[in-house]
Amino acid sequence: KEFKIETSSIAEQATSSVLAQMGDTVVLVTVVMGGEDKKINYFPLSVDYEEKFYASGKIIGSRYVRREGRPSEEAILSGRLVDRAIRPLFDHRMRRDVQVVVTILAIDEENDPDFIALNAASIALAISPIPWNGPVSGVRVAKIGEKFVINPTNPELKDPNLVFETFVAGPKDKIGMIELAGLEAAEADALKGFELAALEINKLIKFQESIIDKIGKKKEAPKLQEPSSELVSKVKEFLSSRL
Repeated sequence: KEFKIETSSIAEQATSSVLAQMGDTVVLVTVVMGGEDKKINYFPLSVDYEEKFYASGKIIGSRYVRREGRPSEEAILSGRLVDRAIRPLFDHRMRRDVQVVVTILAIDEENDPDFIALNAASIALAISPIPWNGPVSGVRVAKIGEKFVINPTNPELKDPNLVFETFVAGPKDKIGMIELAGLEAAEADALKGFELAALEINKLIKFQESIIDKIGKKKEAPKLQEPSSELVSKVKEFLSSRL
């Protein structure tokens, strides 16, 4: 399958934006970093996954409803899937706001936008000046009967012979996040699925690295929040006999 990436002129005020497409499913990912550190004790990252009725050619026709509703359960879970893959690769001592917004512009009912969204989010972060230790990639793998399928279509996932489906993500040569749903799937089969996914992830990361080499921007170096020396010494003292 052909997977297309282009830098987007749709969201020029964002720090970085990317349009990604597979089949007729099109996803826009924008990333923005704030200009000032916040006085908080955690790294403020938010990932929003925006489904739109117009993406599937459906427009609500009521006289009164003129707004999109709250996010669906699937949209929330898809946003978390992207979040869990990218979040560990930030330095959590940062105190700058970072916002990743995934907007589904078109969906063809066959190609899953989750795969497109995660890879586009990785590229958008990697080519931006936002400090991030990516790229990261992810693929869906399904076992249907005795056959393993990489990035199965939505109709294939409804096959009655589906044994399991899994979404696997991570940086090069590593797996950092797994989602799996199956019906009494064998451990050996799941492991084989992960190994196949890891090979595809490395191919996709090589593709991303070729883009970063051409248009990647120099990373900024925001101030990092360090714990106090007193806290560090107390933690070391407490853990020295345990670790």
